[in-house]
Amino acid sequence: MKKSRLDTPDLKVKLFEQIIMGERSQGAIARDLKVSPSALCRFLRQPNIKEQIEMLKMEVIRVCIESTVKNISHIIENYQTTSDFQTREHGFRASMRVLEISRQFTSGKGDVEKSSCVMTRKGK
Repeated sequence: MKKSRLDTPDLKVKLFEQIIMGERSQGAIARDLKVSPSALCRFLRQPNIKEQIEMLKMEVIRVCIESTVKNISHIIENYQTTSDFQTREHGFRASMRVLEISRQFTSGKGDVEKSSCVMTRKGK
């Protein structure tokens, strides 16, 4: 069986980053990586690729949650002693953003099985 162009380390890193962030469609990612949308879809449906993506998602979530917990703990511990409202506000907003991002991962956004791999022609 012919090895996919996507099965190279450099392209895998770019692909996994974009899939995990969930901000772009598979068609846009395929164009960016200069592969066909159907080749990308077939690649993403491979069980070992699905597993790698899920493991990376869970690692990103773990790192984000740890960071958020540390940040929130620091804010709570120093809430009474600091008079710098701006520092507290920045910490709170950063923590909320990290929690929002982690919700996207756990809600299935960017999930390969739930996303559409069907190409449609213009006008249809």
